[in-house]
Amino acid sequence: MRFAGSETNGCVLSGFTIRNGARNGGIYGNGTKARIENDTITGNSAWGSDGGGLYWCNGTIQNNTIKGNSATNGGGLYWCNGTIQNNVITGNSAWGYFGGGLCHCLGTIVNCIIWGNSAPTGPQLYETYPSYSCIQDQTVGGVGNIALNPRFVGPNDFHLHSGSPCIDAGSNAYSPPDRQGRQPPPSRRQWRRQGRLRHGCLRIRRSTIH
Repeated sequence: MRFAGSETNGCVLSGFTIRNGARNGGIYGNGTKARIENDTITGNSAWGSDGGGLYWCNGTIQNNTIKGNSATNGGGLYWCNGTIQNNVITGNSAWGYFGGGLCHCLGTIVNCIIWGNSAPTGPQLYETYPSYSCIQDQTVGGVGNIALNPRFVGPNDFHLHSGSPCIDAGSNAYSPPDRQGRQPPPSRRQWRRQGRLRHGCLRIRRSTIH
């Protein structure tokens, strides 16, 4: 799908499965400020171009599963410079050069799981600087990042096992509201009781865009 680029954060793309996009990948943002949330973005390709899953989306990108997309650079996301939070970014590939998961994404990136992506250089990310995220093979840089296996329930089930190191490892400031729309309580102990304050977020998918 393609945005005009003039959208504000009052425009919301939520609850969709976006798949099988070719040439321009899954979402071609044109610099849009629209919110992209609670979506599954999977199986898209940008042939000879960048951003297999999302390209140039500068609004808030949150609570999505971005998996199995491919491009020359930035298999999952390329040049997305808004807030990228509480996403699972996995199984994406950049067959050309850089950033299997994310490439040249210079906004705020927090509370994400970036795992199992591939590229010749920077399999998980390239010129992208997350914090409080779980990043495979990450050894330097970023506040609060970990590089431990997130322990997904299964190959295509990205919920977390109860012993996942991602639980209680995120930042309160970027945790999503609960299903009733309530904001997170200030107490980290309360978050533990509610089973939240973790990297990544999965929601119900309602529709499909081919």
